[in-house]
Amino acid sequence: MQLESQRLDKEIKSLESKIRKLPPGKLILKRNEKRDKWYCLNGGTLTHISKKDRTFAEQLATKKYLMQRCEEFLHERDAINYYLRHHKESKADEMLAADSRYHELLRP
Repeated sequence: MQLESQRLDKEIKSLESKIRKLPPGKLILKRNEKRDKWYCLNGGTLTHISKKDRTFAEQLATKKYLMQRCEEFLHERDAINYYLRHHKESKADEMLAADSRYHELLRP
């Protein structure tokens, strides 16, 4: 479990690094009749993104996706860490310990 938490930490750091390299702002999609319109929300200002500026919209969509993945990894890591903090040692494992009275009877 501890290894999984560490793996998630590395993934989170990697995602955060990629997110920092993307442009500022948040992609907002609005439906207008049958077509989606793209907007960038940055500092409280909503700006229309032209279809000609598709690369910028793709970067913001990628950023949104990476941020969502990062949030999911954070929740997963927090759940694992909560479990590790509240988990008690297994009594079955204690029975296998060399100093256990059961050790002689249970050893393979």
